[in-house]
Amino acid sequence: MKRRAFAAAAVTAPLLNGCLYDDIFAFEWEEEIQLHDQSLVVAHVKHTFARITQGILPYGGMIVPRDCTFSFDAGTPAGKVSQLFRNFRPVFLDRDDGVWYAVLEGAYFTKYKEITGQYWGEYEAPGGHRVIALLDGKWQPVSLKQLPAKFKIINMLLLVGTANEWAKFDGTRVTLNQKAGWLLKHPPTPDNYFLNRPREVNLGSSDHIKSPIRGASK
Repeated sequence: MKRRAFAAAAVTAPLLNGCLYDDIFAFEWEEEIQLHDQSLVVAHVKHTFARITQGILPYGGMIVPRDCTFSFDAGTPAGKVSQLFRNFRPVFLDRDDGVWYAVLEGAYFTKYKEITGQYWGEYEAPGGHRVIALLDGKWQPVSLKQLPAKFKIINMLLLVGTANEWAKFDGTRVTLNQKAGWLLKHPPTPDNYFLNRPREVNLGSSDHIKSPIRGASK
């Protein structure tokens, strides 16, 4: 009984003393990204997290991803490119015909669209993905329909799992093998994994007037 009491006192002491963990914290790492031509790019990724509820352990409680700073060498002429994404994070990076494309997941907070340089378009498919292209050295939103057809699946680490797991990547280089293992451990949904394009509606059919509820007519 004494041992149990001592252990309980040890883990609850920080909370009783008012020593709470930071509400906002970050993890950052180098991430290997394989492009469609099998070449490799290494990007620096810094993810900021928000602690919604406190826990006894450092990464206990409810923790959610927030902002992301994404940096990589885009080569000539853009050089090193770094971008802060407010409440968005990249899940895909590749290039085609000299143009870099990235796909983001996330959502806007109130007034984020009004922040200069923080409008990334609207989602056009079930996965909620938004596409940006590196034009004149700056990331700019483009339609999902403009994403080259050869790009079909994500190629970056998805922030699924727990903060305890994310913490293990902090300060390291995340390899392709680690990312493959991560997908096996945390299988993504099809909408999150595949870069689905907007569905083309055939106006000659009745598909565009069906109700989203079990396909019933409106």
